[in-house]
Amino acid sequence: MAGRFAIRRLRLAGLAPRDHPAPQSLEIRLAEAARRALAPALGHALADWSGPEVLRVRRLEVDIAMDAAFDPDLFATLLARAIASALRRASGEAVVAYATRAAYLAALAEVLAAGRAWQCWWLREAEGVCALPAGAAIRTVLGVDARVGLEALASLPPLRLVTVLEALGQGEAERLLDEFSVAGSGTATIEVGVAAIAEAT
Repeated sequence: MAGRFAIRRLRLAGLAPRDHPAPQSLEIRLAEAARRALAPALGHALADWSGPEVLRVRRLEVDIAMDAAFDPDLFATLLARAIASALRRASGEAVVAYATRAAYLAALAEVLAAGRAWQCWWLREAEGVCALPAGAAIRTVLGVDARVGLEALASLPPLRLVTVLEALGQGEAERLLDEFSVAGSGTATIEVGVAAIAEAT
């Protein structure tokens, strides 16, 4: 699966010299450069990412310095590099990391089962399914990618798996197994996952 990077809110604060003739124009140019060139620049800056597969950062601040008569592409490149560097160093309470996508989905399924997803800012996928009954929500997030969903369930210890499956319910569990069947067999993870789910249901 291709990597994804999302910035939910980007705030640019440009500091210009006191004698700058048009500071408002500078801010407009910064915003336009970010809008046009930041996405591809981030793709390049994070192309060699080797950190966790899922990283959630609540707030990230970076600073760059350049001439007021800046080149938009150079600005986007420098900003992207600063963001990538800050992500590699990110730590603390406002950072949540999951080594794999499956580990992230397992955590998401558990909080959906417990009815606590709305409390977890780092589980953004929950926003689109919180209005659904727990079983339908769990089936929805795990069924997007059958192989990863199966891996997520197979990674849960037995008691935690049972808790998720109880919230899933018999009907939704059967529907999820049908969706998983399209993934086919061929790996131990898939086979163990299907067996565990079938036995628990």
